[in-house]
Amino acid sequence: MTTESPAQAAPRRRKAKKTISHGQVHIRASFNNTILTITDQDGKVAAWTSG
Repeated sequence: MTTESPAQAAPRRRKAKKTISHGQVHIRASFNNTILTITDQDGKVAAWTSG
């Protein structure tokens, strides 16, 4: 267990929001899972989800 009080704990950093004007959505659907990947024009992944 930690002995630090909440006031002494380091603040958590939030992820920077990404703004993409144009991109692509890649959808991979199988029998038990669907994966969505959002990429920019260069193919760099901006966000993904599975469900």
